[in-house]
Amino acid sequence: MSIKNEIDTIYLGRRRTSRFVAAVAQANGAHTIFTITGGVVRIHGLFIYCNTALDALAAGTTFVFAINGIAVSAPAIAVTASIAGDIIVVPLGAGAIVAMGNPYENIPTVIGDTAHFVEGITGPLPTGLIVLTQAAGALGAAEFYTAYCEWTPMEPTAQLV
Repeated sequence: MSIKNEIDTIYLGRRRTSRFVAAVAQANGAHTIFTITGGVVRIHGLFIYCNTALDALAAGTTFVFAINGIAVSAPAIAVTASIAGDIIVVPLGAGAIVAMGNPYENIPTVIGDTAHFVEGITGPLPTGLIVLTQAAGALGAAEFYTAYCEWTPMEPTAQLV
């Protein structure tokens, strides 16, 4: 195995995936789906898996995602007409670029082209929350999704739960 392959294996071995499963159909409003604790993490991707069709009644349901209070999916993602098995990729770079500075003060730091999916670095302060705000039409009683976040700890004690 080449040195490059060994480094890639070690780096990719540090990646983690956290999962949030809605226990009941989510009402409109803000819902914390993940909490960052213990230090800085690098977020590689945020995804929603449609366990069922979402917004099957075409009520106009939208999702907006925020990391530590900064919207990363503006404008809102319309989930009308999604079917079971669809995967919604949250465009982490849709928010404004925030100056690097102290990662605990300027959270999240979005790097790269804000019109496309990019990775970001964030930490547990000021809130340590990844929040999904559901608006417009509410999901039906039998409409469910699972949220996934792929991330890497930047510090030994960092967690995303």
